[in-house]
Amino acid sequence: EGTILGVESLSRHFVTYCVGPFRALDYSFQNEYLDIVGGYKFGGCTLGFIDGMLALILNKLGINYVASYKELASLLQDNWISIGGGESFNFAYTAALFHYIDLGILGVVLFPFIFGKIVTKITNKFILSCNPMLLVLLGYLFTIMIDTVFTWRLYRHQAFITFGFIACIYIWYKKNYLRRSWGV
Repeated sequence: EGTILGVESLSRHFVTYCVGPFRALDYSFQNEYLDIVGGYKFGGCTLGFIDGMLALILNKLGINYVASYKELASLLQDNWISIGGGESFNFAYTAALFHYIDLGILGVVLFPFIFGKIVTKITNKFILSCNPMLLVLLGYLFTIMIDTVFTWRLYRHQAFITFGFIACIYIWYKKNYLRRSWGV
């Protein structure tokens, strides 16, 4: 009986997390989240990790600046919606909402296209160089792509820290690899 309950629970959660983000995205359109957050953010939500760092720096300098994603993130977190079958859902509205809040339908097309071009360029560079740090970066970008069904990871400060860490290790690796291979 425990196995049957486990399978039922797993099935319910699977359906919830497959249906929920798209129902939530539809809900955000129906309830005009774009107007609630004050209109288009022009990249501030999609590139929230940069916008958030900018806000941190400007606020330290005494300039009052609120990061674009903060309004959206609190709106998504605070509003629980019904997705049917007695299930409630919050926060996971797909990456498309972040792109839509930035530039509307153009953002939904443009930002994933640019992200895909960047991933393609890094993949090609990895194929040519076999640099393990590029593989680490590709692994991180791949997790971001998988997660786009639920949310957009690049609005968080952690993305800035992760990219910075990978960049530092990449530079260190490249410098030390060149020393070993060229005797520099």
